[in-house]
Amino acid sequence: MFNFFKKSKNIEEKCEEVHVVRITPAHRVFTMEYARRLYGTVTDPDQIPITDETHERIVRIHPDSVLGLEDAQGNLLSWSVCLPTTRELADLFCEGTITEKELFERTPVGATYDALYLCSIITLPEFQRKGYASTLLREGIARFPEANTYLFAWAWSEEGKALIRFTERNGHTIRLRK
Repeated sequence: MFNFFKKSKNIEEKCEEVHVVRITPAHRVFTMEYARRLYGTVTDPDQIPITDETHERIVRIHPDSVLGLEDAQGNLLSWSVCLPTTRELADLFCEGTITEKELFERTPVGATYDALYLCSIITLPEFQRKGYASTLLREGIARFPEANTYLFAWAWSEEGKALIRFTERNGHTIRLRK
């Protein structure tokens, strides 16, 4: 469980008590529909399709691949997808040799993973700029100690690029897709 604070006239005020959870079936329909609209995956064959089947495969690859941040009432504020994979596939993806969809399809289930794809973090607009995305990213990275020495991402939004810079300032090196 995390407590977040904001500075207000040099006084720390409690903002929100939140905790990290695995995405449940109750949240899955909402998160997938929201992500489909945001990323436009329905019309982009190169992205990982956002379907029940892909969600199930991601969770088979590792049960902590899809995490969320809930408030004390169980409301989902933010969620992330971190996909453990192999360094070989990570390099092919970052070089632009394979697509995101191919990265996902080629990632073996049950393998030893030595790379971590920081695939997606979404925070609902009304909860942005409270540190939730960075907290969720730190938690996601921490859950993959064997893979978190080789992090990579495909940053397409300004918020994503800022989050990567923040994460790098805090001691991680993140390779970006060309």
